[in-house]
Amino acid sequence: MKITFTKIVNHTEKVDTKQLAIVMSRARDVDSTSFHVMYKGHVVGDGHLNNRSNMAHVSLNHDTAQDLEGYLVKAIEERSIEIR
Repeated sequence: MKITFTKIVNHTEKVDTKQLAIVMSRARDVDSTSFHVMYKGHVVGDGHLNNRSNMAHVSLNHDTAQDLEGYLVKAIEERSIEIR
């Protein structure tokens, strides 16, 4: 009999906002576009942007990043973050 163990490693660091990017993916409907939140080349969350109302919704992969979610929503709506 064999047993397999999985090790989960959590890494916490201060976010360098210059390393954050929003990568648009596909149209959800006529008004909304989905996107991925990238940090240092890795997907750390998803969301969508309503182009008509200019309202963004962001869901990060870790629940502990609520401050970062608020920052991203504001930055996306104000277009102060790189959107590709």
